[in-house]
Amino acid sequence: SQALILYPANAGACLAARWSHDGAGIVTGGEDGAVKIWSRSGMLRSTLAQNAEPVYALSWSPDSQSVLYASGSILTIKALAPNSKPLQVNLFQKPLFLQQLIHKMTKDCSFIYQFIT
Repeated sequence: SQALILYPANAGACLAARWSHDGAGIVTGGEDGAVKIWSRSGMLRSTLAQNAEPVYALSWSPDSQSVLYASGSILTIKALAPNSKPLQVNLFQKPLFLQQLIHKMTKDCSFIYQFIT
């Protein structure tokens, strides 16, 4: 029989999780506003970001070298490289952008990433 190992991913509920395209890791986001990168075996690699609001959606870039996530009205792209500066867009200040993003989101998630960078 196998033992079940539980890792505390987020304080509160984990609201979003995605495997990297190469299957080497998973990114999670939750009620606590944390964006965390985990290894395939379940070990915490890093806390990519800590936000004041919950993280409701996230996605890997096509090359798995950065993560796009939504917290409150802010959409952020954060590279995995240490000390990298995040690219942020306040969606309430750009309503046309939000309409285009939602339109593209229904068609191709990888295109969204290319569209907003």
